[in-house]
This record gives sequence, C-alpha cells and structure tokens, in this order.
Amino acid sequence: MKRWAGCLVVVGLLLAVAPTGAQEVYDLVISGGRVMDPETGRDEIANVGITGDRIAAITTEPLRGRRVIDATGHIVAPGFIDILSGIAARR
Repeated sequence: MKRWAGCLVVVGLLLAVAPTGAQEVYDLVISGGRVMDPETGRDEIANVGITGDRIAAITTEPLRGRRVIDATGHIVAPGFIDILSGIAARR
C-alpha cells in the first residue's frame, strides 16, 4: 500500500509541473519567416500554424507540424492577390 501511495505522489508531482495539454500538431507549420500583416501592424520573425485551411496560431514559440516549411529569410504575409495573374478569375 505504501508503494502505491509513493507512486501516486510522484505521478501527481509530474502532472503538476507538466505543461498544460500536449502541444498541438498542425497540418502545416511555416517557421522562421518574417510575418507581416498590415491590417494588425504585425512585423516579426514568427511561426505560423495552419490547421485545415485556417491559420490557427502565430507565435514566436516553436510549433510542431505534419509538414514544415522553413521560411527563414522570406516574408510571410496574408491575402495578397496578383490581379494580373488571372488566377482569381478562374476560380
């Protein structure tokens, strides 16, 4: 009985210091790019987590993803459409 009580105390301590919840795994992570959003004024080196077709997280903390794109040295920005390309008209 004492052995079980000791194990429960150890498990309780581990749970107390563990981070809350497991880190989410995103479908796609764009990491280390310069994230710029003129609407919000954001301009920083960050990581973007995408789930499905939605941006789920933008953070400077590391993210885990099923696919990861290293955007170091590149700009990551939402919503730009090249009206001269004609792509939007074909959709």
